[in-house]
Amino acid sequence: MTSSSDLPQAEEREGGGGEISGLFIAVPDGEYELRYGSYETGIYWNSPKVVVHCWISSPEKYEGFPVDRFYNVRHLGPPCRYGNYDAPARGHLVREYARLIGEPDRLDRISWVVLKDKRLIGELETVTTDDRGDLLPVCCQYSRVARFLRVLPDDD
Repeated sequence: MTSSSDLPQAEEREGGGGEISGLFIAVPDGEYELRYGSYETGIYWNSPKVVVHCWISSPEKYEGFPVDRFYNVRHLGPPCRYGNYDAPARGHLVREYARLIGEPDRLDRISWVVLKDKRLIGELETVTTDDRGDLLPVCCQYSRVARFLRVLPDDD
């Protein structure tokens, strides 16, 4: 059996030795101009979800910051980028899609790729609690898309 004193030791630095990976981006709550990036399917917080990835395009101060919109769905194909999913007909995904793009011909043929190169207005909010309702430290709070509001006309 190996004791902790037998393990190789790094000298502890005053500034700490840990490194935080991932980005926590927090911007003031409000409406922002966004650009669609991609979508993916996956299991988040033990629930199947579609995640629409965007980045802020305006105001310039926050340009390029990534933000996501999470939707609950009933079922997923294998989780992946541009994966298959089954969204509830009365759920937020179908409602927002219909408001942005128009009613789909078939509910089993919804694709976010039609938003490629489009500008959107999205309402951003700051996530201040975790999945258990515990308050997040300020350094761990982040912004997410609460909902998509509309598609802006093309830049032409």
